[in-house]
Amino acid sequence: MAPPLLELIAAAKRYPGITALDGVDLALRAGEHVAFLGPSGAGKSTLLRLLNTSAAPSSGAVRFEGRDVATLGEGELRAVRRRIGTIYQQYLLVPQLSVLDNVRAGRVGSWGLLRTLWPVASRAEREEIHALLARVGLAEKLYERADRLSGGQQQRVAIARAVYQRPDVLVADEPLAALDPTRAEELLELLLSFADEGITFCLTSHDLDVVLRHFPRVVGLREGKIAFDVKAAGVSREHIRALYASPRAVGQVPRAPPSVAAVPLPAGGLTIGAASAPLEALVPRALAAFRKEQPAIRVGVRGGPTVEQLDALAQGRIELALVGLQPEGEKLGWEPIAEDVIVLVASPHLRAVSRRSLSLAEVSALPRVERPRGSATRELVEACFARAGTPLREEVIVAEVDGAHALRAAVAEGLGCAFFSQASVAAELSSGKLVELRLELSIRRELFVAWRAGEALTPEASAFLNVLRALSASRALAVGEAS
Repeated sequence: MAPPLLELIAAAKRYPGITALDGVDLALRAGEHVAFLGPSGAGKSTLLRLLNTSAAPSSGAVRFEGRDVATLGEGELRAVRRRIGTIYQQYLLVPQLSVLDNVRAGRVGSWGLLRTLWPVASRAEREEIHALLARVGLAEKLYERADRLSGGQQQRVAIARAVYQRPDVLVADEPLAALDPTRAEELLELLLSFADEGITFCLTSHDLDVVLRHFPRVVGLREGKIAFDVKAAGVSREHIRALYASPRAVGQVPRAPPSVAAVPLPAGGLTIGAASAPLEALVPRALAAFRKEQPAIRVGVRGGPTVEQLDALAQGRIELALVGLQPEGEKLGWEPIAEDVIVLVASPHLRAVSRRSLSLAEVSALPRVERPRGSATRELVEACFARAGTPLREEVIVAEVDGAHALRAAVAEGLGCAFFSQASVAAELSSGKLVELRLELSIRRELFVAWRAGEALTPEASAFLNVLRALSASRALAVGEAS
């Protein structure tokens, strides 16, 4: 195997109060095409800045052809930078200059002082740049000022400038961001047409579907570390789930062991609250198990969004709250009690669409029926899409519907698609009243039980909590009996 062209060795990059990259090891070989995935803030842009030597690591090393970049002299470092072209998100064109001059600037690093000061392009330069612009569809814009071009045209000029540099390595920071699937595919094919000429090509993106079709190697970044580095065929749903998981969606404390024996309690009452996902997926099973153990206890269940349940708990109106997001704050104790999967469903008239995996951009553009603000499911899904770089669009929401039954009915009538706990729509999916739309991400979470910290639970609440723990220990998952 050929030695790496470009390497990161235990590379870290720290800013005041922030560790952007933390001990990253990475090797890129000549001609290799690698895509970097990860949520916003994962360190992807910082990684590219280390690779193109525009930033130096706080610790560790960057090596080009086996040499530590930090040990190179000024002239040697310029020579390395001439061999690495970068396409930035902001394009960094000079707005008052023509397209010709902006592209021509790609070779400034190769020019001497006199050539740099001479403003007139030679005939050979004009012909080469014109041919390059023809490849990006801008041949007629050779003398147009850059600030008179559309955003898409400016992006293509930036690509032409980077390619005109004649680099051995080309890095592109989120070039597909804000593009619809068709335009993203076209732009990536354009980039790959240049990269196929022996260039090592690195790209950051959130468009998983496009990346997996075109890149042999995929590297996942999360919280400044490499989460996975595998061939595209080896990227699993579990890889993507872990990469984009919301911190509040997954419990960070061990589950408590269930009580061994239940002691029957005298007649009494217990009031609990439950958000929609645990109310439909977990509460019926928990009530049945609790009834067998404590037949003398009458349980009252109040439904409502997660934010309302936690507020009722804090004010003492309920004794336990079953919710779909990890509670926050020192006044609440909590533990995870069940696993859940959130799915996107629609009416059967979209059955044809359900046969293929939808990109995040496609999902974001679909008409959608939403829960009111305060819903854990809505908060989690919105956070997941935002973290993936494709926020769900507010303008496509056609209605906000309170209550899972009404929400299911609205979707079945064709009003729009909606996100649900998988268990809560299992019957409708099985009967064909609803269809599941396949996503390129798997949105998993845990359901939680919360109580007031610093206060002793009543015997009734403690007994119900033990039932929940027993169900959790026996893998009574919110998605059924399968993991």
